[in-house]
Amino acid sequence: MADNKLLPKLLQNLTEILNDEEYYDITIEVGNDPYIKIFRAHMVILHYRSPYLRRILSTNKKKNDETLTHIKLPNISPEIFQIILRYIYGGNLSLNEYDNSVIIQTLIAANELSLQELILYLQSFLIENKANWMEQNFNLMYQTSFENDTFSELQKYCTDLMTKEPIKIFNSLNFSSIPEKLLITIIQNDNLQMSEIQVWEHILKWGHAQNPELPSDITNYSKDDFNTLKSTLQQFIPFIKFYNLTNKEFTDKVLPYREILSEELFINLLKTFLSLSDPNIKPSDNLKPYSFVFSFNNDRIEDYILSRVMNENYAINNGSDRGPSFGMGDLIIWKASNFRGFYYDSSWSKKNSYEKPISKTENGFGVGECEGKYKIVNKLGLLKFMYIYGGNLSLNEYDNSDIIQILIAANELSLQDLIPYLQSFLIENKANWMEQNFNLIYQTSFENDSFSELQKYCTDLMTKEPVKIFNSLNFSSIPEKLLITIIQNDNLQMSEIQVWEHILKWGHAQNPELPSDITNYSKDDFNTLKSTLQQFIPFIKFYNLTNKEFTDKVLPYREILSEELFINLLKTFLSLSDPNIKPSDNLKPCITKKVNLKAIDSKIITSQHVEMISKWIDRLEITDKLTSSYEYKLLFRGSRDGFSLNKFHEICDDKACTVTLVKVESSNEILGGYNPVKWKSDDVWGVTKDSFIFSFNTGRIEDYILSRVKNKNYAINNGSNRGPSFGDGDLSIWKTPMWKSTQVLDFCYSKKNFYEKPIRKTENNFKIGEYEVFQIINQ
Repeated sequence: MADNKLLPKLLQNLTEILNDEEYYDITIEVGNDPYIKIFRAHMVILHYRSPYLRRILSTNKKKNDETLTHIKLPNISPEIFQIILRYIYGGNLSLNEYDNSVIIQTLIAANELSLQELILYLQSFLIENKANWMEQNFNLMYQTSFENDTFSELQKYCTDLMTKEPIKIFNSLNFSSIPEKLLITIIQNDNLQMSEIQVWEHILKWGHAQNPELPSDITNYSKDDFNTLKSTLQQFIPFIKFYNLTNKEFTDKVLPYREILSEELFINLLKTFLSLSDPNIKPSDNLKPYSFVFSFNNDRIEDYILSRVMNENYAINNGSDRGPSFGMGDLIIWKASNFRGFYYDSSWSKKNSYEKPISKTENGFGVGECEGKYKIVNKLGLLKFMYIYGGNLSLNEYDNSDIIQILIAANELSLQDLIPYLQSFLIENKANWMEQNFNLIYQTSFENDSFSELQKYCTDLMTKEPVKIFNSLNFSSIPEKLLITIIQNDNLQMSEIQVWEHILKWGHAQNPELPSDITNYSKDDFNTLKSTLQQFIPFIKFYNLTNKEFTDKVLPYREILSEELFINLLKTFLSLSDPNIKPSDNLKPCITKKVNLKAIDSKIITSQHVEMISKWIDRLEITDKLTSSYEYKLLFRGSRDGFSLNKFHEICDDKACTVTLVKVESSNEILGGYNPVKWKSDDVWGVTKDSFIFSFNTGRIEDYILSRVKNKNYAINNGSNRGPSFGDGDLSIWKTPMWKSTQVLDFCYSKKNFYEKPIRKTENNFKIGEYEVFQIINQ
């Protein structure tokens, strides 16, 4: 009891320290112009109260008694930071004196500063004391809670309110400003505790609010008025369960709005409700089923789920913005724009109009996944009846592209004895077609590890008969990465002058606007061709050309070579007395070529970059030969897995020996780093002496910066609110909520601190266009 009586005085004294003007040792600049304020504080208190500030302060210690530490927090307003400081020093807050919007901003700032205790306290305070305000501002609360994974209490509050008391949301003052996507999320909930006629009436109310120019009396509607309302509400109609209305409800509330329904739906509804003898009953559910949905849940064809339609009137969803869709959510393929104008995949499967669910989860899935299954649907019947039951296939009746699709389907169904048969058939009977469509065959074979025969075929063709690929009709459409893979092969059975001529041919094909006669090239024309071919130049063995070949075929294109390379080549070939001999091999370029023939699965780098990064890992010089063979296994890709920090940590935490690659948005700049130790999200520094960061600053691979770690104790930044980050800002991938908005700020930057040198020419923030994480496996 004595301790409790003393505690208030202690808290009072700690709060008074905040106003101390003598012993402070840090200044904190918060806000943005014109609302900036500098606060005085004490490092020791900040260090122990905020994990986020602890990480910053660990790298900003005072150098002497006269020098103050100074940090900036531009994303937090002065008003909010004043509240946060009172909490940090005094351990308490009197929230009743603040506006509700200020409490929300304080919650967002507490999340940025990793003040977990305060986050929980603020959520509880809002739920217990501000329920009515949150109901009236549900849109703000929903966006705030689900844009921050740590706000689990608010997320549960929103979910419960949407399901159990939706009428409070619909009756709120801000109901008309609820975004379309959120309103659809509410009404499609099967557990919605609200009658269907109430749902319909509130959807109409929302639609009228979006179009205040519409007459208040529907009897005064023109055809254009109905079309306006129809356009506004078309996304909601598939989720209104009209068959749960009574005859009277349909007659009184829906019939006047028949013009906003599709003709087919209206006729079906009319027939159904006219057949009812009692105006107070609902249509029966015993309509004859015809359509069905199904799923194959793994590679075994017998592991399926079949679900037949229960409600015939909702069997097929013919929404103009949908792909093939069934029922009211039983299987929906949909791309739509959200309330911010961005497109999102909104495909899902959720039991409603059919007998049973066909998926173990009701989570949305990407259209890409659906497309993969859709492509093999026609082949499933073919394989099942002709091969699985008959044991044979007559492939001559099918187009070559169909055989490729059957091969892919056989792989998905794990028909291991059929896969070699199909590969052999293609190699023995369709060789000419495969040469003409090499790009398709190469991609198909190396995207499926079980297609070993096709992989060998492609490798042999690339090595022994590359001229067939180069002379194919589709040569100009071969991707850059694949063409680099071909020409970097040391065993390529083709003269170097042929390689050079075909690379030029490919470059011209990518730029058909270039003059056919090089003597008519302008400086801009040369720059265009140089930009197109810059990734190939390091792999052209110019020193294997004769003097005459160099003079006739390379010299006219000197403008697309770097000045250093051109001068070296010129000196070498001028020293030759015989125009038909080649320079000695000891003058070859510095980049070696012993790399894995299989191209890296990356949207950011090529095999050239892989070779260079592998040498950096082994601490080799660029002129050295690789002694190790590494596999680059793709773990994470932003465009595939999402850019959320939680997803990165879910996939990559506890994975060691990884390379992170970042493509800077709207530029050719590539940034990256190597982490030999495991990624964590425990707010503890990763310790290693072998990490490094790097950049490729233009499209030219030789234009790179390599920076190794100087202080091993601060090599890897395992902050829980960061993506893959190195040092203290040396390369920081960080997304954080803005203090005065529900938007998320890209807070990525590179600033020299614990690594040897800066890897960018600027310390400004940058946005991520794409980023990938690969695990390096020593083979």
